[in-house]
Amino acid sequence: MSKMHCDQKPPRGQHACYELGITSQSKHLCGLCADGAERTTHHFRAHIKKSERYHRKRPVCRLQIAMAHFSGDASFLGLTSERELNAHIDRELQMTESDRVRYNRVLDGLYRTLQTEYNNLTVNRMVKGGSYGRGTALKDRSDLDVVLFFNGIPSMRDFLAQQSRIIGHVATTLERSQWARDNGVCQVRAQQNAATLSLKLSGGHQMDVDIVPAFDNLGPLNEKRKREEVYRAMRGDPEPPYKYSASFIGLQVDFVRDRPARLKNLIRLVKSWKKEQDVQYGKLGSSWLWELITIHVWENKLGRRTDFNMGLAFKRVMETVTNHSSLKAWWNMYYDGSERLSTSERPLVLDPANPWHNVASSCSATGWGHIQRAAREALQSSLLKSL
Repeated sequence: MSKMHCDQKPPRGQHACYELGITSQSKHLCGLCADGAERTTHHFRAHIKKSERYHRKRPVCRLQIAMAHFSGDASFLGLTSERELNAHIDRELQMTESDRVRYNRVLDGLYRTLQTEYNNLTVNRMVKGGSYGRGTALKDRSDLDVVLFFNGIPSMRDFLAQQSRIIGHVATTLERSQWARDNGVCQVRAQQNAATLSLKLSGGHQMDVDIVPAFDNLGPLNEKRKREEVYRAMRGDPEPPYKYSASFIGLQVDFVRDRPARLKNLIRLVKSWKKEQDVQYGKLGSSWLWELITIHVWENKLGRRTDFNMGLAFKRVMETVTNHSSLKAWWNMYYDGSERLSTSERPLVLDPANPWHNVASSCSATGWGHIQRAAREALQSSLLKSL
């Protein structure tokens, strides 16, 4: 099949999926068309006209739109059985052990490079977080947070005074390193709270890496007394709560890491659906938000079972975000959240490691409206409608 330019239309009567090798007999669901368009053909121009309503401020080429809605992750709502859905997760979403071994080899080099001196500051300890650290990464894409705690910084105020300079040193050190040259990293960006880079690993996997210098509020021992001191100090601190978030990444990893494998697969399925909506609407909250919503549903609507029906579990997540105005999720593993639960803020998804951070605020009110609309459409899909 000859390649089609992004602005070129397929032959008359053919859908955008023509170029992607998906025929009208394939079990694929159109993520943009209201009627679902499953197992049908409809004209590419009408489909693109509908999609461009969502992309007026975010130009996306026509083939990108088609790929986002007719390949890989977007296809699972057109499946019709639990067996097909589990096979999809194994094949399309779950990272293989051999992949993980190869990626860890690359990341070990990154960690060694980061263990250096930054303008008389030395790294005391390092914590790995993000979806890769929590064990919930998707097969094709993941994020990794590497938190650096330094010696010789006595307080949060002192750290914030040096933060931008430290981030600049980290970015420069990495960009000039042999590890960056060996792994094709041409640029490390110094952002407000982190030095960021993107890795393209074998098998087409893309990993977005944030190296986050932080003040070590909690120390390495994770003592309850120390946590309570920090939480009390945060209540009267004028600094925004998210300034402390990096200190809690280790607790977030511990909260998710040992969860059942099937729950982690449900998280991957939910995040793959969310990734599709991001293409259509812009980013709809953080991955951490969606992991917490999924865990909340598993605990409260699936009875913490490890033999749950995957399609039904996904349906419960969609029902929950459809009714987001009543969503109230919190955990008491690390703190007593009763004081924060008195707030009228909704949706409320408290970070299990940080009682002052409503993770649901990572998505705007407009974004929650998009989520509600998309979830309602998902509930009408062939996969979920009969459950």
